[in-house]
Amino acid sequence: MGFDYRVYLQLTWKALPQTIMVMKELKEKYGGSLVFGSENSGFSRHTRYVKYRVNALKARKLIEDMLPYLRIKRRQAEICFEVSSGAQREHYGRWHPRSAAELTRLGKLYNEMALLNWKSGKGRGKQLTRSQFISPVPKT
Repeated sequence: MGFDYRVYLQLTWKALPQTIMVMKELKEKYGGSLVFGSENSGFSRHTRYVKYRVNALKARKLIEDMLPYLRIKRRQAEICFEVSSGAQREHYGRWHPRSAAELTRLGKLYNEMALLNWKSGKGRGKQLTRSQFISPVPKT
């Protein structure tokens, strides 16, 4: 039993004909998957959404293509690109674990990403400060 770090790029938009078309084009060009659903909590109850999700290796090309145009989410994209680069070079798993130095480096990137994803005190970032360490998600 242990843990590992994984990168998933996820984009969620309100399910409108235009956004569904863009998401389908992303899926055709970069791979990944689309999920359709509805939000059942918060201010906008029962809002239909479409979610595009792609793993690290497939997300690498998408991030590379989008990076020159990003301003607000640029650092998150750079972190994802850096982590996906390492995942592409090596196959980590049960029989080939990451080194302690690599886990430390990924832990720092994970913490930076968590701080960047903190939105006005919402979610897991509510109790997070820069000096705290967020423990990684255990593998099942």
